[in-house]
Amino acid sequence: MKQPYLMICGENAFTRPGAEVMFKNAGSENKKLVIIPKARHFDLYDGEDYVPTAIENITEFLQKNI
Repeated sequence: MKQPYLMICGENAFTRPGAEVMFKNAGSENKKLVIIPKARHFDLYDGEDYVPTAIENITEFLQKNI
């Protein structure tokens, strides 16, 4: 599959183990997993220390793949 796939997860997120399995099983040839250091799951919704990093990664990924 050539469809780009980006996954962003917090380092301390309770969802991280499942996210890593999903990422590993994603069929895309063009995929990227970003782990945000020290972030928990809900920190990525509105955490001032974490959201900018997520946005930077999303922007970079979209610029390369759209």
